[in-house]
Amino acid sequence: MKLSDTYRKLVVKEIQFAATKMKQASSGSEILYYFSAVFGVIQRVFNIEYDPELVYVHFLVRATYEGFMSRLQLIQKGADTSIPLLDEQFVKLTAITKELGTKISKGQGVDATLRKFVLLLFTTTGNGYYLVQKGMAKI
Repeated sequence: MKLSDTYRKLVVKEIQFAATKMKQASSGSEILYYFSAVFGVIQRVFNIEYDPELVYVHFLVRATYEGFMSRLQLIQKGADTSIPLLDEQFVKLTAITKELGTKISKGQGVDATLRKFVLLLFTTTGNGYYLVQKGMAKI
């Protein structure tokens, strides 16, 4: 990822703050609120200092947020309670967010971390939850 030190520090600081607040949050809605800051800061930065890898990170982080939010809203409306969101999923979301900040701060590749977001997001779907129940997929 090609970022100037100034913007790298800005992104990392925002991700670290979001991860800290996510860990302190008391509900899934609150966790997702703070998580949304991650793709927000990334978009602000790539609008100033464009990098295709940032767009990739933004896309996957935002998709993770949207998938979690969609599932949460369905549960809250009582429209689909057969696939729950587990505390363990939110704990993992927070840990992966922290990991993303750490890797960006060190200038390390983030593909493995992004893969974790995608696999965690998968556990919020019907098929993903089914495979978790079978022990084939892990949160």
